[in-house]
Amino acid sequence: MAFKKPTIEDIFKQWNACSQNGRWKTHRSLTPDIKAAVKYNLSKGWTLQDMIDAIPNFAKVVQGKDYKWTYDKWTLAQFLTRGKQDGDLRWVWFHPNNFRASEWLTKEAVKKNIEKKRARKEFEELSPAEKEARRIFYERIERRKALNQLKD
Repeated sequence: MAFKKPTIEDIFKQWNACSQNGRWKTHRSLTPDIKAAVKYNLSKGWTLQDMIDAIPNFAKVVQGKDYKWTYDKWTLAQFLTRGKQDGDLRWVWFHPNNFRASEWLTKEAVKKNIEKKRARKEFEELSPAEKEARRIFYERIERRKALNQLKD
């Protein structure tokens, strides 16, 4: 099987494929401004694959409840050209080589992650007998929940 070289249409398809809710602007057609934005980025040394790879990370932040995103909805052309004036293209933040999901988390999500790590560490430090006792305890809780749901 031969490797398929990405096209501008693939960027367009990736963008629309990431649409899940009202915080995402989908497109009906590949417009001249989208084509111009892609060509601009190609002239700066980025590849079509670079742009395609950044879109899912952007979607994760825009659509995820644990992430902070305070900007309006962006079109694909806006995504590819924001920061053009100051030389800091915003989409590059979402390129897999640069993207750090943790930098976009809300304060609440960061706290939740810290608590999970702390609980995991505490659990790992338990003896095998203590781990087994906890497992049995949580199994009983789950059984009670299941029984209560059957009663309702």
